[in-house]
Amino acid sequence: AALSESGKVVLSSVGNPQDSIDIEHGGTIKRAAFFDDAHLLTIDDTSIRLVRTDTGQVVRDFTAGSTLRDGNASAITNRVVGILESGSARLWSGRLGEPIADWTGLGAIESTVFSDDGQHVLVHDSSGQVQIFAAETGERIDELSEGLEASTISFAGDGRYVLGWSAEGKIIVRDVVAGLTRLVMDYSWDIAGAVLAHDGSRILLWGNDDHVVRVVDVDDSQVANTLRHTQKIRGATFDDYPDRAWTWSDDGTVRLRSLDDGSEIKRFSHSGGVTEIAFSEDGERMIALTVTREGVLWDTLTGLRLASLNVGRIDGWAMTPDASV
Repeated sequence: AALSESGKVVLSSVGNPQDSIDIEHGGTIKRAAFFDDAHLLTIDDTSIRLVRTDTGQVVRDFTAGSTLRDGNASAITNRVVGILESGSARLWSGRLGEPIADWTGLGAIESTVFSDDGQHVLVHDSSGQVQIFAAETGERIDELSEGLEASTISFAGDGRYVLGWSAEGKIIVRDVVAGLTRLVMDYSWDIAGAVLAHDGSRILLWGNDDHVVRVVDVDDSQVANTLRHTQKIRGATFDDYPDRAWTWSDDGTVRLRSLDDGSEIKRFSHSGGVTEIAFSEDGERMIALTVTREGVLWDTLTGLRLASLNVGRIDGWAMTPDASV
């Protein structure tokens, strides 16, 4: 796992948690994420850095020339994006370190997201405008005409579909390839989280104090099923198998569920509420982060607990695709 704590990033080996590397930064670290198995991307107040995971050495420094608010990257297309304090965003070549494009919105840009295949970048600004750009060239290829203020935007289907939702209950599903909006819904209850299936067919929804995750069919916008826990839902995501989903909760469990009938396939129990989970690229390893500040690594096939790490205070974390760090 990679953990950002008090202005530094700590790289810990899953096999040997005591074997770690500390990466110091001059400014406050805002994000740390793995670029690939060999490199970590770190973002502080003034720069985005590509760092070797074996030595902690800085390979490339993307200096924006002004204060950075956030950023991310895609190793597939070798692209890096930084959000500047001025409200614009900049796209760099990860290999060459050269800027490719600068993006602006109707309001200050608040978030950027790469599609899983790295081909598209979502840019969301404070006015609710959502634009989709080609990562290779920086050219704008689509936008959501429906405003989504104070919302969360994400990709599904390797960048074909876009899901947008707001806490006030608005849901939008957009097919970027076809240029069509498939769903616009206003629910009567507050939304705490939403995830779109890879094929764009279903959405997982949960509210602020919900003990259930609702499974919604995109075509008819109806709730097809519910996935229950005994305490507040912290998150949900679709499994690689399209008819299954993972859910986690303050009840301390991570559960693999059938979307057809809601039945439980597997359960992983923890000493405290589970706040986040992440999977290795092959889906055979899962790490769960709990409110008791414990990181637990699981074998998802056998259900065996492989390792535990008491990580103290955590500001951010990530796992390499092969689950080694």
